[in-house]
Amino acid sequence: MLLVLVFLAYGWWLTAREPFSQSALIALLVAIGALIAVAEVQRRSRADTLRDEATRRAPRYRLAIVVWSTLTAALVTWELIALRASPRSEHPTISSLVEHAEHQHVARLAIYAIWLWLGWEMAS
Repeated sequence: MLLVLVFLAYGWWLTAREPFSQSALIALLVAIGALIAVAEVQRRSRADTLRDEATRRAPRYRLAIVVWSTLTAALVTWELIALRASPRSEHPTISSLVEHAEHQHVARLAIYAIWLWLGWEMAS
């Protein structure tokens, strides 16, 4: 729980950076590196039990791959169709929808937290 609070506090600082600036990029790379390092330490400490769990969960992982692939294909398709269509107000892209939320610091922190959670789920 303490680690989650540390990552969220760091996220509050990170999301206050100017978007697309060098300081934001470096801060983001630090968060990614820390997330991977913590996940790797946790994975190594549970290596034996993970093998047994992986065997039991194989059918769920296959289903997860199908679901994630379908969602990714749907989002990419939506983006491509919206990019080619006009006007943008009638055919919004994902980035244009998120752009309005990005003007609020709390919303940027929420997007960071979701990104962090998804990254943790994939890394651990």
